[in-house]
Amino acid sequence: MLDFTKGEETQLEQVIKEIHDSGIRVIVAGGVVGELALHYISRYEMLVIKVMSKFELRRLCRVVGATPLARLGAPMPDETGIVDVVETEEIGGDRVTVFRQGESLLVFIQLTQPDDRGYRKRNYTNSNYCAAWGDPEPYG
Repeated sequence: MLDFTKGEETQLEQVIKEIHDSGIRVIVAGGVVGELALHYISRYEMLVIKVMSKFELRRLCRVVGATPLARLGAPMPDETGIVDVVETEEIGGDRVTVFRQGESLLVFIQLTQPDDRGYRKRNYTNSNYCAAWGDPEPYG
């Protein structure tokens, strides 16, 4: 049993190292990321963002120019997206994840109540593109 676990660890480390060596520094996952994978991602000083909605994942891929992949491993160069900065900011008391590409800005927020949509839409009009988690319509 220990050999099975060791083999699984080395195989997962090889996959994460391969992703890192291809120049990827941010992984956006469309689901749960295991503890062992998080360990190796942290070891290679990479960032993982979990997006639980497949629609939000598609929007993010479309904006950054990436292709959503259903396989584990390093992506081909034409499948990767480009983002200058990924950071978390506090806007209006809410923690948001911001993806910046030159002058354009993509903000992902977590809506807490249905009434927040109009309030947040008015507050984020400065961004070129804003989408809210749990909201099927981007603020465009």
